[in-house]
Amino acid sequence: MTIPSTPSNGNELINEEIKPTLEAVAMPYHEVDVSFDRGDMHGILVEIKVDDGSWRNAGRYFISPATITIPNGTGQPHSVEIRARYVKGMEPVGKDSDPVSVVTTP
Repeated sequence: MTIPSTPSNGNELINEEIKPTLEAVAMPYHEVDVSFDRGDMHGILVEIKVDDGSWRNAGRYFISPATITIPNGTGQPHSVEIRARYVKGMEPVGKDSDPVSVVTTP
């Protein structure tokens, strides 16, 4: 019987399992403020999904809150889902956050 080895200090396991917790607030002019606690990480990598589209990169943010401008081609409110992963150095680590949803304000 083989017993799986564990990391000597636990950091490798923690970095694989950790995921950020997000709070999002719709602001005027199709902006969304995304608050997060970066803990020991350097920041977050944010992805957005607008109006049931596909996930796309919205950038890396190192200070909370992150202000994201949602593309607005129609002048109407948009349904936006936001998720993130932590960034350590310049590399994403851990798991995706649970998505949060907002409706933008024109």
